[in-house]
Amino acid sequence: MFFSYFIGFFLLWVFMKIRVKWTKKAEQHIARHGLSRSQVNQALKGKKFVKRTTHNRYLILCSYYGRILAVIAEPYKDMFYMKGITARDANDKEKRLYKKKVK
Repeated sequence: MFFSYFIGFFLLWVFMKIRVKWTKKAEQHIARHGLSRSQVNQALKGKKFVKRTTHNRYLILCSYYGRILAVIAEPYKDMFYMKGITARDANDKEKRLYKKKVK
């Protein structure tokens, strides 16, 4: 069961766009980082690097007009969306990783 769930998300990232659903609380949180939901969603349409982190969450590194963003998301109840936790400017380590992995 878990393996098929993981493969489903992997195929979603490879072949489809990452779609993130944002709660009101998460939208207010990313606003404190100087971002809007539409800016993050636009950034997710471009080139990205996805890395699994702790607690079944994923770090998605993407770019928005030269600004490298770090988006934290977790699987949503259906396989076609992720639940947005937060989005912020990437730190220096994340920026180096993005530049190395995404060409």
